[in-house]
Amino acid sequence: MNKPVETSCPECGAHVQPTASQCWLCGSRLEKIVPAVLVPTAPERSPYSFSLMTLFIVVTLVALTAGLAVIAPGLAVLLVVIAVPALIGASIRTHRMQAAGRQVTWSDRIVGAITGTAVTLGALYFIVLAGVAALFLICAYSFPR
Repeated sequence: MNKPVETSCPECGAHVQPTASQCWLCGSRLEKIVPAVLVPTAPERSPYSFSLMTLFIVVTLVALTAGLAVIAPGLAVLLVVIAVPALIGASIRTHRMQAAGRQVTWSDRIVGAITGTAVTLGALYFIVLAGVAALFLICAYSFPR
């Protein structure tokens, strides 16, 4: 499909048909028709917008958690505890990279997700370790000898 070439009025700049003899807006005679230059501009992104990939990851995580909650509720809670902070951390890291003007590649996203998961698992490990140590201390020193 060929689109008709858009032209503009030399007086007011209004878009007119190439076969028009006068401008529809200002009424001036169109002896010399100048083709209009249309400069495409990128749409403004909201600072709180997210990519389609992030939407797919969130929908997949929700579906996986819902299915896992039916089968094994304890594993669903563990998945949420591990995956949600990792996803939030990776999203924040990606947003900061984009705000700094850096092009974010797939490898940056994958490294961010792996790093976020590792940090979350490390924090969870230390929390469990502290809980076991606290339980040991309570049990060891609460009973009379």
